[in-house]
Amino acid sequence: MTVPPPEHLRISFTIDGVAQPLFGAELDVMVDGTTIDLESNRWVTALAPEVQITGTLVTAERSLHFGLPPRPLGLSCGSEDDEPEARVVTLEGELHQLQRATVSHVKLAQRGPSTLHAELTGALGAGATYSLVVEGRPTSARATVLASEGEARARTLLHRTLPDLDLLRAPLQQLRTGNEDDATLVAIWQPQCMLELAAREREPEAEARRNAELADAAAAAAERELRRTRPVPPPTAAMPLVAARAAHAIAAAQLGVRVTCAVEHGSAVVDQQVSVVLDIDVDESSGEDGALAPSFFAALRALPIELPVHGTWQTLAPSSVEGWFGNDAPELFEHRFAWRFATPTEVEIDWRASYADPDTEQIEALHFRGRAPCAGFTLQAPTAALLDAAFASAFGPETRARLQRDAGREIRQGKVSAYVAIVRVRDVGAPQ
Repeated sequence: MTVPPPEHLRISFTIDGVAQPLFGAELDVMVDGTTIDLESNRWVTALAPEVQITGTLVTAERSLHFGLPPRPLGLSCGSEDDEPEARVVTLEGELHQLQRATVSHVKLAQRGPSTLHAELTGALGAGATYSLVVEGRPTSARATVLASEGEARARTLLHRTLPDLDLLRAPLQQLRTGNEDDATLVAIWQPQCMLELAAREREPEAEARRNAELADAAAAAAERELRRTRPVPPPTAAMPLVAARAAHAIAAAQLGVRVTCAVEHGSAVVDQQVSVVLDIDVDESSGEDGALAPSFFAALRALPIELPVHGTWQTLAPSSVEGWFGNDAPELFEHRFAWRFATPTEVEIDWRASYADPDTEQIEALHFRGRAPCAGFTLQAPTAALLDAAFASAFGPETRARLQRDAGREIRQGKVSAYVAIVRVRDVGAPQ
């Protein structure tokens, strides 16, 4: 709220004869061209639109709100017997205490088609007497009409109320209330002097916001430069994942190996592949968009394969591979995935990849060197009889000698069925 220029609205407010400096003032004219139909409980056009005038004053200690009873369309003030309503908000510490003021005298008059003169005297809640003199044009005006009547109807009501302000062509703000079937339109006018004054008062806040944005941008640029030039640490046992030029501890890493195939003419195994999947959770934020949660998927079609033996690294040569920095995060590329069995249920992994950092637009490295549990492989075939064939064609003879497969079971999803067996590592082997 701002103080209007005196050429637009002059205000004198005294308490016990002492003039009170104002920090804000408003004089609002509200034209209501709607009413509620009691039978349908819907907004309808008012046959006799009403005008209500309200005002607000803000001093260092209190706010005074006053309102004149509704009157027919126009600012014609009638007699001097009108009894405005008034209340005072007194600030006591951090509390706002509502106190009703008394009105002992009111005088209303017009100084022009759109100029109001009002005098109010009375007592505040604490017993002090006040005197208020307001003369000038409103700081805002609004008209409420049915949405179906549109802005033209609102402009007509405003023009008939304030005829010398040229509100048939002045810029208006619009607000819609209610739903499509029962909506109203509020057209709001403010004089240019008040718009300019409000813009000037908002300028320090806007300048502070611009400075804060510049400071944030500079800090972000400094952070990007630091990340760009910061040395990349190697992974360690405590922090096995390196990404964004920093080492990270992880919450969990899970390795999955799955053998799938199709069948042709009821006997031959076709379209077979071994899939290797690695998922890494860094912390509780890993499921969020953009958070670090690397994932790796590789499809091996050059079968059969031999699994690495204990103590010997084996680098995958997949037919296809993909990986992601996290959910809704950059794609990983240039993968190098090596693994070796540490125990029958744990695999040691050395995985390297690259990604384009969205902040620095640089190609960065991701490196994971750590262990992941692997309780067993999943073997899936269309029929129970093909489980043995799928097992034999997926793994070489040396690897099959170190694996143990269960009998398998049927799984059904609707009308589709498949047979799944779990393959476990019985012996990690020995280096040759």
